[in-house]
Amino acid sequence: ATGYKSHTGFISVLPDVANMPLVEPIKKGEERRPVASILEGAKLNGMATGIVATCELPHATPASFASHYPNRKAYDTLSEQIVYNDVDVLLTGGRDVLVPEKRADKEDMISILQNKGYDIVKNVEELRNTDATKVSGLFAPMALDYEFDRSYEQPSLSTMTQKAIDILSNNKKDGFFLMVEGSMIDWGGHRNNTKYIVLETLDFDRAIGKALEYASSNKETLVIITAD
Repeated sequence: ATGYKSHTGFISVLPDVANMPLVEPIKKGEERRPVASILEGAKLNGMATGIVATCELPHATPASFASHYPNRKAYDTLSEQIVYNDVDVLLTGGRDVLVPEKRADKEDMISILQNKGYDIVKNVEELRNTDATKVSGLFAPMALDYEFDRSYEQPSLSTMTQKAIDILSNNKKDGFFLMVEGSMIDWGGHRNNTKYIVLETLDFDRAIGKALEYASSNKETLVIITAD
């Protein structure tokens, strides 16, 4: 997300020690310094921004693009930073990390999102029907269901990707940056569950198809696909 090597579990901050080959050592006092992500760089260049993932909002990958902290498990801190980072489109799970009764600081992050002008959508029907330019999807208490088990209330990764592209490409800003993660391919692997891995990968493939369709018609869009 940042172009800098860091430690496992750190979120977009410099490491305590950089001792890998060809990596500059960390200067004294620079340990754990926040470093800007590509999403934040896009914002500084006047672009609209979006994050789409099937995991909860402050999970490691989405968090790495819009927050900074040396502990990936610090969900209260990471989610608060993401909320205040003003990413135009946030389509993920993680409703429980934003409500006051589930937070140590008792802050109501959903109210803050609404005050910032976000349309809060809670299911696939509301997602399809929104015409807002700032949208936050809260489709599950934590991660969305696996594709194999997914209820019709929850959108697929490809549906979220298409909607995010539609919103961001119609924004009046100067282009857009969108990060999409098929979060639960990896989770299916952790569970040694072949059907989860296969179906999550197929949904990821459909999401890639949505991105490539847009890039093919737009002619000015770079699509980068990488693995966990």
